[in-house]
Amino acid sequence: RKYGGRRPKYTNVFFSDFSDDPWQAVSMKGGNGSSALEYCYVKCDGCGHCMDLHEPSVGDPKELVECRQREKETLRQWFEEAENTTATTKAAALI
Repeated sequence: RKYGGRRPKYTNVFFSDFSDDPWQAVSMKGGNGSSALEYCYVKCDGCGHCMDLHEPSVGDPKELVECRQREKETLRQWFEEAENTTATTKAAALI
């Protein structure tokens, strides 16, 4: 409850779960329908907790590579939106 439970009030959060991750049972399981809460599930042998944060290697499963790419693209988009918001705010202050 303290952090919002299954309905967090936060934005720009990327949830990732992996088939061998014991913590997946308490994850968002696909977000809450908000576009600001992204979700990725990877099913592969040996894919455990925080697998997406490990150093990429040539032998990584296709699903893991795709999840990392999605995370990267989502973060790029969020940073771009933040920069645009900041630029708009600064421009408005000059008027």
